[in-house]
Amino acid sequence: QMGVVCSVPMSGPCRAAAQHNRFIVASSGDKVLLWELCPPPSPGLEARCTLAKVFVEHLTCRTQVSCISVRGSSIVVGDCGDSVSVWNAALPLQCGQVARGTAHHAGDGVVYVVHVVPWAGKVVVQFGASGGDLRVSCR
Repeated sequence: QMGVVCSVPMSGPCRAAAQHNRFIVASSGDKVLLWELCPPPSPGLEARCTLAKVFVEHLTCRTQVSCISVRGSSIVVGDCGDSVSVWNAALPLQCGQVARGTAHHAGDGVVYVVHVVPWAGKVVVQFGASGGDLRVSCR
């Protein structure tokens, strides 16, 4: 199972909360993503964690970020130091390319698609549980 970074700055109706050693991303009061941190993060440090559970019924959160990078077959979306998520791609991606259905969390058997699109001069990451494209945009 791949490791992901759990420091997620949320905006709009979405919120993020750390409860004990778990990290919950919620949308409009409904749980969306539940991460388990290992170990619990220290202030200013990235938290490597493992996907614990996923709630996809109300997966409408959008995270506004300003940085995105592609490292080998991983897609790193972050906010200039505060990483949002690390996605494992089925093939290496470059800036501006579009890959359909290639972003996923290994180990859970479900494909999660990330939409990365320009919005208001920044980058919006939209998490989806079915269909769609994964677009890698760069500043």
